[in-house]
Amino acid sequence: MTVPSMADTTPVVRPESEYNQEDRYFMREAFKE
Repeated sequence: MTVPSMADTTPVVRPESEYNQEDRYFMREAFKE
């Protein structure tokens, strides 16, 4: 099983906690602009 790249991150492949943390970070970055 290959490691997903930053552009291809899915909640199915990655742990829910880790995905949730990154998702929240990206949302914050989007709202920052």
